[in-house]
Amino acid sequence: RLTMPTGRVLQVAFGAAALTAGALVGLYYWKRRSNKKKPARVIIAITGFGKFNGVGDNPTERFVKAMPFFLKANPLPDHVVVDRCIVLEVSAEACKEELDIMRSTVFQSSDDARVYLHLGVAVKSNTFKLETTAWNEATFRVPDERGWEPSSQPIYPDDGKVSAKRRTRLPIGLITRKLQRLNFPVSLSSDPGRFICNYLYYESLRRCCPPPLPDAPAPPPTNPDDYITEHSLFLHVPPTEVIDEARQMAFLHTLLTTIADSLCT
Repeated sequence: RLTMPTGRVLQVAFGAAALTAGALVGLYYWKRRSNKKKPARVIIAITGFGKFNGVGDNPTERFVKAMPFFLKANPLPDHVVVDRCIVLEVSAEACKEELDIMRSTVFQSSDDARVYLHLGVAVKSNTFKLETTAWNEATFRVPDERGWEPSSQPIYPDDGKVSAKRRTRLPIGLITRKLQRLNFPVSLSSDPGRFICNYLYYESLRRCCPPPLPDAPAPPPTNPDDYITEHSLFLHVPPTEVIDEARQMAFLHTLLTTIADSLCT
């Protein structure tokens, strides 16, 4: 008759218990994720930039102006709605003004999420760059279109030093991997520069998740099953000499759907 040593019996028993506990934890989080509320639709506002110092013909201006016609010929799924496409003046004041207008007028029902997708050109890049982070620093290498030229200046002194940062709350890693599997040359970046692209992104992210007002009462606890209703993302595109306009428009179309899918499914 074969017998198993007592220590081995205990080891097997503990191993089985650990597997069972792990399976139960996994089942719990799977159910939580399955039951988590999701938006019915994602409403997207797209911005690009006009001319600025050194770039007389900004490709993002062309993309934004062409997008409504492109979407008529290439409709998006029903759960993806592009609310508007706007060309921004390359100035800090214009960015703040337009962001405030967008936030107060972009359609949103209680069942929808909204995303602000900002486009800028990276003249030395050969890939699409999804920016994960914006920094609380305004250092303009040239004056903006209204003549402002800050240097190492916090965008919001109340947020801390210029090293303070904000990150997009979109599942940016998942979005990037899906786009890469479709053979788009796309990567993550945490350095959008410190010129107007970073300035716009920081302002946009801050509006999506504003800090509490001084002496304000603590907000009620959030329901962990509720979804985040407001997101911002900045995309740096390469010059059209590197990736032609048709391919870039196809990428933007796929990006819109991928963002919405990441929030709705």
